[in-house]
Amino acid sequence: GGSLLLVILTNEKGLTAADEDTYHKLIDNLRADTQDKMQVQDFMGTPKAREIFESKDKKAWNLPIQLPGEATSPESQAALRNITAIAKKTVAGTTLNAYMSGPVATVA
Repeated sequence: GGSLLLVILTNEKGLTAADEDTYHKLIDNLRADTQDKMQVQDFMGTPKAREIFESKDKKAWNLPIQLPGEATSPESQAALRNITAIAKKTVAGTTLNAYMSGPVATVA
């Protein structure tokens, strides 16, 4: 069971070392949110996983997050709102933009 949410991080000029720092801050901020019981897939340190979750043009990262409930559940929808707020706050003032995708976001 469970459902998938993707946080899409983009920089139209190309991802930078500063963007990677912001990515790591986002991972830390998401892991600090214990109320939503999410599993965050930190792919940055695994070259093969990074190949999968980084766009070929090196302008986007697809950060997968697994939530325990179905996409339509109130808990998953509340988690979506919390995760969106965390992501938007983390990337504010940086060169990254954060967008939500995947089944949980589609239901919303």
